Amino acid sequence: MKKPARYVLALSLLGLLPCASALAASSNNCSDPSSTTCSNYIWDFANSSVVNGALTASASHSSTILTSIATGWHAANSVLAMTEPQQRSGAPIAYQGVTKYSFGLGVNTDFDSTEIGTHGIDNQEGFDLVIFAFNQAVTLTQITFGYVKRDADFQLFAYNDAYQGAGQPADTNPLDNQIAYNSTAAKGLTNVGWDLLASYGTTATSGSLVTSVATQTVGRGSMFWAVGAYSSSVSGGTSVNPNKLDNHNDAFKLQKLCGNLYVTTPPPGVPEPATLSLLALGALGAMRLRRRAS
Repeated sequence: MKKPARYVLALSLLGLLPCASALAASSNNCSDPSSTTCSNYIWDFANSSVVNGALTASASHSSTILTSIATGWHAANSVLAMTEPQQRSGAPIAYQGVTKYSFGLGVNTDFDSTEIGTHGIDNQEGFDLVIFAFNQAVTLTQITFGYVKRDADFQLFAYNDAYQGAGQPADTNPLDNQIAYNSTAAKGLTNVGWDLLASYGTTATSGSLVTSVATQTVGRGSMFWAVGAYSSSVSGGTSVNPNKLDNHNDAFKLQKLCGNLYVTTPPPGVPEPATLSLLALGALGAMRLRRRAS
């Protein structure tokens, strides 16, 4: 299954548009700059822009622009394949799939009722998942829900970027609309390249919620991350406040993601790029001295 056309078009546009494009820019500080979980980048989806039908937010730090494209996914239960919801029947185009609200983004589907909260990311009348595609590998450290209805238990996934091309089918990609929100089926999330890093039990029943995920994401970088309402059908990772986890009545709107650019550390004995440059300059200088001497 190929990547959705609007996702591909959005990435293409990002490569063509200047840095000061219509993408939502943000400061490089989190809500609490003194916090150890505060990072160099913050993606604010309450102030995001719509590019080819997908919500797009960007963050800058030290002249580096990191962009995130959010797409919404839904399945009526944990067995069925998740699909990217199309425009709701009779609803304006703004309410197509992943949708921006003043308190963050949610997922709208034809399965949602008129009950308050079902247009968020929820596990009512099915399961909602939002996939965030970045233009470079990042490590997430903090997640902010701008709105909580009843409860906000959630799960955090990172896609194993090495999964593609590792002997897997040619159509394998993190936006495959055949994935199911479980860990048992062949196409279950955690069997097709997605790693469940943690399930978070929360006590918030209203208002907003800021959660540090830094402990669970240490050393992990990916171009694709996902946040979904909690489902016991997906296993793996660690459980944070496991006694608070339940499988229903979770609904929230995701407002912000915080994180860092993921930079790999060379193994021992392999020089850093800057060191290599210095060595090259030294070798060039030695060659010039030899030429003069001869």
